[in-house]
This record gives sequence, C-alpha cells and structure tokens, in this order.
Amino acid sequence: MKCVHVAFIAQRMLSEVNDDISRLPEPVQIFLNVNGAQGVIDNGGFNFFFEADWPGNPRYEDFVAAYEAIGCWKQAAELRRVVETFPFPDPHLHKEKRNEYIEANYDPDEMHVRGWGDELCGDDEVWKKLAAYYDWHKPHFQAPVEKPELTLLRFPTRHAQDADHMAVLAGAGGVYFLIFQAGIPSNLLPWLNGAGAASIAAGSLLWLRVPHAKWLGVLVFAVHFGLIARGMVLRGWDIFGCLSLFASVVCGYWMAKIDYAHVFVDENDE
Repeated sequence: MKCVHVAFIAQRMLSEVNDDISRLPEPVQIFLNVNGAQGVIDNGGFNFFFEADWPGNPRYEDFVAAYEAIGCWKQAAELRRVVETFPFPDPHLHKEKRNEYIEANYDPDEMHVRGWGDELCGDDEVWKKLAAYYDWHKPHFQAPVEKPELTLLRFPTRHAQDADHMAVLAGAGGVYFLIFQAGIPSNLLPWLNGAGAASIAAGSLLWLRVPHAKWLGVLVFAVHFGLIARGMVLRGWDIFGCLSLFASVVCGYWMAKIDYAHVFVDENDE
C-alpha cells in the first residue's frame, strides 16, 4: 500500500514536468521505473513488459539499473538476461521486431517465451525493497503544492469555505458599527468605533487569507458580546438582546474554526 501511495505522488510530480522523467530527482526516476516495470511484470510477465513501448522509449538497461539501485541484484540480472535474448541490438527501439520474436518463440503450454521464465512475476521482495528505498529517499518525493489563485473580486458561493462568508459578515458588521450609533452612550462610542474599524480590517484580511487574521475577528465578536451584555445589564434583558448575544457567540466560534485551505470548484466540474 505504501508503494501505491508513493506512486501517486511520483506520478503527480511527473505530470508537473510534462512527463519528462529526466527532469525528476534520480530517486523518483528509479522508483517510477521499478514500480512501472514490476507492476506490468506482475500482471503479465515479461510478455507484457516487452510487447509495448515505454513512454520515451527508455533503454531496458535503465530498468535494470533501477532494480540494482533498490538492492534487487538478482532481479536486475534476470531482467538483463531476458533482454539479451533478443537477436538484434537496441530492442527498446523496435516494437515490431520484439513482438515478432515473442510470437515466434511463445510456448502456449508455459504461457511465456521459451527460455524467459517468470521468475520476476509476483516477486514480493521487489515491493519490500522499493518501499524501503522510498523511506531512505523520502525528501526527494515532495510533490509541488498547488496554491489556489485567490482573486480580489470574488463572492461567496456554496463552494466557498467559511473564510469568505465570515469576511463579508465581518466587513458588513463593521460598517454597521460605524454608521448606526444612535442612542449609544458617548462613553461607549470609542469602543464601538474601534470594534467597527477592527471588524472591517478583519474582514479584509480574511478575504486576502492573511495568516491568523481570524483571531482579530474573534476579538471583534468578543467586544461585540461585551457591549451588548453591558447594555442589557443597564437597560434590562430582552429577546432581541439575547439573540444578539447568542449570535456573537456563534459568529466568534465560527470565526475561530475557519480553515484557510480554500478551494474553488467550477460548476462544470460537478
């Protein structure tokens, strides 16, 4: 299972370099060669390995060298022996000749070419050593991280994560704090103005994915909770005030749980 997971990472790295394996770190090239070769051989023996061209037509000696690199010397020698049975040079370049040779020498009873055998087919040692090889060279298997493009002019959709929703909510709340101040005691106006400015700043920073900006938003909702609670203590409790307190707690909790790993999904991808 480890090799399956690593193969996914390696294939992703290969795609990032437009399938030019020579541009990958050598350990990744070795992993891909052994993983590809052994996977094909396990499925159909040497017949499958030779009947089609490999991408880029690499030399078969490259596969042999890859087996040697992970410590599978016996398997490498066996693969080299089979390659040398082709009665023409550079067999990796001649698909038609390879298949003619396979067809002419195929033993239907043994289900493989005479003299080839199936020694590598189902060889678990290869997978164990390949997994160990990865463990020794793990730093080379770092697939590039895809960073989503974040445009300034975007609007929350059902595909957007909480960061965009809370950015709009915090910004709108800040504007509300700054504009609707009728009936607010003068000694509370500095707090209200500060909370409004901080809320707008938090919304803007959230929209831009500035690290830890969400905690400014949490602080804003905490101040909002305190202002509402103070007002209710002075003038008495009412349903609207209780709902406002509850909304402050919910928004603060929602803000604290924001995940910045934002991903946009195109409607056509569904």
